[in-house]
Amino acid sequence: MLAVHTSAWRLGRADVLLPVLLILAMLVAAAGPFDLAVHLASGGVPVRRILLIAMLVIAGATCASLSGLSMQGTSKTWPLIAIGSALGVAAYVCLVDGWLFRASVPAEYVHAVQMHPLRDRLAYYFLRAFQENVIYRMFVFSALTLAVSKLSGRSASEISTAGILSIALTAQILNIAINVVALEPAASFSLTYDSVRFVVPGMFWGWLYWRHGFVTTELGHVACHAFLQPALGILI
Repeated sequence: MLAVHTSAWRLGRADVLLPVLLILAMLVAAAGPFDLAVHLASGGVPVRRILLIAMLVIAGATCASLSGLSMQGTSKTWPLIAIGSALGVAAYVCLVDGWLFRASVPAEYVHAVQMHPLRDRLAYYFLRAFQENVIYRMFVFSALTLAVSKLSGRSASEISTAGILSIALTAQILNIAINVVALEPAASFSLTYDSVRFVVPGMFWGWLYWRHGFVTTELGHVACHAFLQPALGILI
């Protein structure tokens, strides 16, 4: 009886989670075009953008379910794992932007950090991080994982860590090619910097999704900016 009750409770959580994610994703999409591909695909029309994001959420959740990926946290401590991951990634980016690659940080980004109030930067990056995860983790990563799962005959949990990191790498390269490389001036492009600064964290968020569930990655990535943006305001 206890086992049946526990399973029903978990199922209930999963049933509630998807509508919540769907509503939040649509609200974020209404707030602005945070992704170039979605902006172009929707023709810059807010209603089309909202509907497109809604379709990506549903498609991504379907791919996740079919491949064996989890939308909800896979352990009782998933919020702590998310916050710990947020702190770790924020520290990593501070090390990259504030020390190791300080000379490679684009001048436009430095200017934005210095000129825009912290409140505005937090609002922007919270929303952008949320939508990025919906598009490139929930949809692209899940779809690629499903493709690998079908081709290999293995569920997501049976795919090797190297295989998952390769999937995460592919998804993040697509993201960075669209939203970073395509938008930055040619003079400021640095393959090494962009790889270390953007691709490595994106691979981590993909791995975290596979290992601890999508909500863990979503919370971790969004919360990362609560630590990162104040620190960058000091470092750069």
